[in-house]
Amino acid sequence: MWNAPLIFLPVAMAATPSSSEAIRSMAGCFEVTFQYADREIMDPRYTENAVKNSSAIEWVVVDRERDGRIELQHVLVSGPAMIKHWRQIWTYEGTDVTQYLGEDQHKLQSLPGEAVAGQWTQVVTNVDDAPRYGCAGEWTEDSSGTQWRCTVDAPLPRREKDHRHEYDILERTNIHRIVSDGWDHDQTNTKIRIDDGKRVVMAREVGHNTYRRVDDEQCVEAIAWWPTEDEIWAEIRGAWSDVL
Repeated sequence: MWNAPLIFLPVAMAATPSSSEAIRSMAGCFEVTFQYADREIMDPRYTENAVKNSSAIEWVVVDRERDGRIELQHVLVSGPAMIKHWRQIWTYEGTDVTQYLGEDQHKLQSLPGEAVAGQWTQVVTNVDDAPRYGCAGEWTEDSSGTQWRCTVDAPLPRREKDHRHEYDILERTNIHRIVSDGWDHDQTNTKIRIDDGKRVVMAREVGHNTYRRVDDEQCVEAIAWWPTEDEIWAEIRGAWSDVL
């Protein structure tokens, strides 16, 4: 298995006033690396994955913003083609999140106001803007910088959905960490199988995705392309909201 460095989480501190700036700083043109590896195998029914490494150029744009709500859209630059990627919807003290129930079922969950005081809710949608997952966490700051952390159940990732059948739910711990030249998205993912209504841990995976800022010239096609698609996808998101 991949011997990646352990991820040490900082001790939580009071939310910094720069939390909204931290979210906005995740926008721009980036060279992105995606790294995933199984760290622990807990159940013999699970077959260890080969280490996955890939890279891409990605444009992240602040697509919508109003008081206490920031929406980031990711667009992959793939040669002459542009590919709509995932979307982050951040809401300060937001109470509505998308809860994943397993078996491709989601529901809209309302969190108590006191549970999200001082926190930002992140809702992530899929490449087709279908619901994926959402949870609330606090942006904190210490000597390692500014970061946000949350743990939530999610569907199988696209990279495994079509060929892995040993588990049903990916319990994700997501850490967004702002660094000097971009940001990191670290993950500790627990792969869970539902057996007779019980959660059985099959394996744990670590992910380390890096977003390093590059010149906007490398994203010029995506910058021009997304505004031509935005209205259509806004209608699709409205349809998903009706379904939820």
